[in-house]
Amino acid sequence: MGYTVSWQQLPFSDFTYNNILKLIPKVIQSKFETTEWGFIIGETVDDSSCIERNPTQMTFTKTNRLPYTKDFMKALILMVEFGAAKNLIHDDSDMSIYLNALEEVHAIHPIASYEQQKTYFKDLKL
Repeated sequence: MGYTVSWQQLPFSDFTYNNILKLIPKVIQSKFETTEWGFIIGETVDDSSCIERNPTQMTFTKTNRLPYTKDFMKALILMVEFGAAKNLIHDDSDMSIYLNALEEVHAIHPIASYEQQKTYFKDLKL
């Protein structure tokens, strides 16, 4: 049984994409790799998830609650901050992992959408 994280991705501008690529390594602990099509977060090929710069499929990943799950959520939180994603969810009614990820991102790199994202995660009903 998997654990799915999903989001609605919006188009990246060059500015947005480059800023997100600079910030992600500052707020995560997992391995981070960029490719010509996007980026990957996770320790190995089998234990990782990716985000496409120009998504061609549904935007979700099965993280199976592996150690990089919170780091992947941090990348999505930064994408929301820069207007490249919205409607972050996962298949658990407890949003504490997202709230914890949000707190960690905000402590390292204060984000303007902090209060809005915090309210969103607290009020989200799955």
